[in-house]
Amino acid sequence: MWERHPLVLVGCIMLTGLALRLVQIDREALWADETLTLLIANWPAQSLLFDPVEASPAVYYLLTKWLIPADAGVAAARLISVTAGTASIAVIYGLGRIAFSPKAGLWAAELMALNPFMVDYSQEGRPYAVLVLMVLLSALGLVRWIGEAHRSRRSVSALALFATATVL
Repeated sequence: MWERHPLVLVGCIMLTGLALRLVQIDREALWADETLTLLIANWPAQSLLFDPVEASPAVYYLLTKWLIPADAGVAAARLISVTAGTASIAVIYGLGRIAFSPKAGLWAAELMALNPFMVDYSQEGRPYAVLVLMVLLSALGLVRWIGEAHRSRRSVSALALFATATVL
């Protein structure tokens, strides 16, 4: 049955991954780096884009600035990472499916959902889970574009995905 409907299984894997990422997300107070992230997100958008802040790209700070209210609680401050970590499960499925096979994609999704480091990164108000998501999206775009080498006309969307995710 799962061979005919792998997306149902991917959905179940994603729900499992989401549950693991949400369990006790607010068990610990924000630590120093997470608090620094919230402070940096208050800077003007132009400064986030063009002034050196730290080694992390501006996309996480901009998302935090636009999506997380200033008076948000601990759990809310970590929701961008939860979302990125959960989305990574679907993206790695697509990457594994295209690069190898649907079965390999399912294994990769399971490993991403259950990996303790990825669960931990997805529970921190830091850019780590977003960085993983951007790398996976970049790889997915590149693999799709390379896979279309035999076509007379390659997909612009695959190359755009690669370029956009790489820049972000």
